[in-house]
Amino acid sequence: MTHVVNKLAACGCHSVLLCERGSFFGYGRLVNDMRSIPKCRHWASGHFRRHPQCPRAKRARSTTGGNRAMVEPLARAAVAIGVDGLFFETHPDPDRAKSDGPNMVPLDQFGPLVARLTALRQAVDELP
Repeated sequence: MTHVVNKLAACGCHSVLLCERGSFFGYGRLVNDMRSIPKCRHWASGHFRRHPQCPRAKRARSTTGGNRAMVEPLARAAVAIGVDGLFFETHPDPDRAKSDGPNMVPLDQFGPLVARLTALRQAVDELP
């Protein structure tokens, strides 16, 4: 993202949303490295007035893999370190979705998930 952000900043774009999309570590494993969120925030602060962080709370990019059971733990970890937003995929019936179904939160579970994450964020914001 270094080159992308530098190019945007050079062209006068000062409103960017950075999205931590994970790294591939063989055998179909897409891993979110939570260390990248504060690193990007620190680095981007030299380029932008506002530089929100928005990790992608999912496990893979196609119907060939994924594990929706990991969505909430990853989202909780991101919220705990103070991200500005989260990227989710949801569907009324993820197992019948045309793509990314294994990564999706069922729509009827999304509201309660957001409520839990909001409560966690409020607790984090109250920390000294």
